[in-house]
Amino acid sequence: VRLPGAKIGGDLTCNGGRFLNRGGDALSADRAKVGGGVFLDQGFRALGTVRLLGAKIGGNLTCRGGRFLNRGGDALSADGAEVGGNVFLDRSFHTTGWITLAGSRIKGQLSCEQARFGGRGHPGLSMENATVEGTFLWKEVHRSPETELKLAHATLGPMVDDKDSWPESGKLHLDGLTYNTFAQASPCNARERLEWLQRQPALPFRPQPYQQLAEVLRRSGHEADAKKVLIARERARRKHGGLTRKGRVWSVILDVMIGHGYKPYKIIPWGAVFVLLGWALFYYGHEAGRMVPIDGGAYASTEYRQTRKPPAGYPAFNAFLYSLDTFLPIVDLHQETYWEPSSGSYCTGWGQSDCYDPLLRFYLWFQILAGWFVTTLGVAGFTGLVRKD
Repeated sequence: VRLPGAKIGGDLTCNGGRFLNRGGDALSADRAKVGGGVFLDQGFRALGTVRLLGAKIGGNLTCRGGRFLNRGGDALSADGAEVGGNVFLDRSFHTTGWITLAGSRIKGQLSCEQARFGGRGHPGLSMENATVEGTFLWKEVHRSPETELKLAHATLGPMVDDKDSWPESGKLHLDGLTYNTFAQASPCNARERLEWLQRQPALPFRPQPYQQLAEVLRRSGHEADAKKVLIARERARRKHGGLTRKGRVWSVILDVMIGHGYKPYKIIPWGAVFVLLGWALFYYGHEAGRMVPIDGGAYASTEYRQTRKPPAGYPAFNAFLYSLDTFLPIVDLHQETYWEPSSGSYCTGWGQSDCYDPLLRFYLWFQILAGWFVTTLGVAGFTGLVRKD
């Protein structure tokens, strides 16, 4: 049945119709202008392709309960169509082929609730570059392991879906998809939505779906979940983004120490480890007499030689403050400028006090470098310099 370019002032009604042309076009209405709605429901059956390419429909496109059978090919092709109302591919709608709405514009909602994409074919829904101003419903969908959902570069209003309706891994295409929010009882936490993103093909790496998801979660008040999604984006980049070995190592460091800038407080325990370890080493070094005054007069004084205590007026040694002073490059606690490990560079025997000298000096150098690194990384994390927003 051919209606290309037809102008219909009212409705195009094919309720209960049987359009049979296996391997060819069953109903062709390309570029048709329908003032009302198009009704392909109530037992409608097409064996072959139903074509509505570039059609303009003033009302609804209703295919509820229709059977669109074209295994391995396009069952309903409405690329570039404009629908002034809703599109209903629901309520026992059944197809064994592709439903293509690429580049179409739908003023209302698009419902695939309780639709069946199955059979022995390769069924799916292609919405690439399409616009749905209303709600997109992908809920209680009966799918096969081969069912694909292509939403690349589509623009949707609110989304309603459920986990059981999501396609299998590698069958979901979300790159460039934008949407407003997750409506009704749709999964809306980071754990479930990251599982949703993992249904995409692993390669090539696509950062946009993570960014879009984080923005939607943040607008919904789920700030913590948004940060988890952005951290997962960087982990996916490390795994599939083609980074060099140095890039992967740096990514691991950023992840472990500041959560890629989204959890900068993770740096605090790392700093505490260095300070506490230094506290213990410098304390036992001082007890062994291997932490000495820098000032030559204080070191050579009779009081220090006899009691290992500096003369009056010279700052006393405090192991914790010394460790903190050497670790933090942005503070001066007047410990590092007055005390240092003894300059001995050898060890006369295991357990001897002079064995502390090379250990303390090595750790002091290491702690100073670590302090600069950790502090700089912490500042970058808290100021957001390393975030890839």
